[in-house]
Amino acid sequence: HFHRVFTAMTGETVADAVRRARLNRAAILLVATRDPLPQIAAPCGYPRGDSFARAFRGAFGLTPGQARARARVLPPLLAPQRGGPPTHATLY
Repeated sequence: HFHRVFTAMTGETVADAVRRARLNRAAILLVATRDPLPQIAAPCGYPRGDSFARAFRGAFGLTPGQARARARVLPPLLAPQRGGPPTHATLY
């Protein structure tokens, strides 16, 4: 019941919300620290670097290295709406 209510209220599943929060934390650590990628990925729930890089690219449209080089955190990409392209979430 909780899962259905959460999904109806937020528009995303609990797993998607947890994944988004973990990747957002990783994005902040990428920009704010010079720690190697494995030291950022592991505490964010990604024990393998390749799975972290794949999830990060899927969420932000950039590799972790590209995000670090930009030196700023982008909001994660939103899921496409009705077949449209993914867009970045706007922060208010």
